[in-house]
Amino acid sequence: MKFESLIILCLLFFSCTKKEGFDHIEIIGHGGMGVEHPMSVYHDNSLESVSLALQFPGMNGVEVDVQMDLDGELWLYHDERLDSETNGEGCIGSLHSDSIKELSYNTNQGEKLCRLNQILPLLDSSSVLFIDVKSFNSCAAAGQNPVHFIEAMNGALNSAQCEVRVIISNAEWLPYFIPFFPTYFSSDQHTEIENNISAHMGLTGIVVRYSSISETQVESYKNQGIKVFLYEMRSPKGIKRALHKNPDGIIPDDIRRALIEGR
Repeated sequence: MKFESLIILCLLFFSCTKKEGFDHIEIIGHGGMGVEHPMSVYHDNSLESVSLALQFPGMNGVEVDVQMDLDGELWLYHDERLDSETNGEGCIGSLHSDSIKELSYNTNQGEKLCRLNQILPLLDSSSVLFIDVKSFNSCAAAGQNPVHFIEAMNGALNSAQCEVRVIISNAEWLPYFIPFFPTYFSSDQHTEIENNISAHMGLTGIVVRYSSISETQVESYKNQGIKVFLYEMRSPKGIKRALHKNPDGIIPDDIRRALIEGR
């Protein structure tokens, strides 16, 4: 806890010296403290990572990756297979909850895998929770059922006080989610984005890799009433470039630098 308090105090010091601000741009932690970032204290999508990220002054919320198991339980996890990051094997979509709850990340801290409902007490009414829906089970080489996924989300989020938004990269799932949640389509293909904006009038926004979109394109989408969030910026230079494109929000992997530059 001493280390966590120290980095927060450092952030407060440096942010107080900043002249230029982007206070209107939301800062959302990618998987908590960041995905595959060397300065992340905890593994992304862990309870510890989300908890620490939300302690930083100026944070608007977090983004997490969510997958559904065979019992309809929702778990925070980024990769397709458990083998890549944990002491388990296979895919979340092919396992039962009792097996998954015993798994840990291959880190020094050995964080346990986390259910979606476990992070809800960390988020109050002023916080934003982006849920990146992972719809494909690579072990079964098949997509999951979107209706069952929505039912699981409604059950898990029953006690949520925060604002919940979903990120969908499978365009076929958009019609299922738009009636229930503020829904963002994630793609770097602008033709695909335009087609889905036209096809789904209830679409709230888009989530795009910051390097694949220009400031002019961001402005164009915003003028259409589409909110724009940018991700995959890890360096200070990338964060600055993303902020200057004036999106509605950024989902950075280095939240400390993002807060220094943006607040």
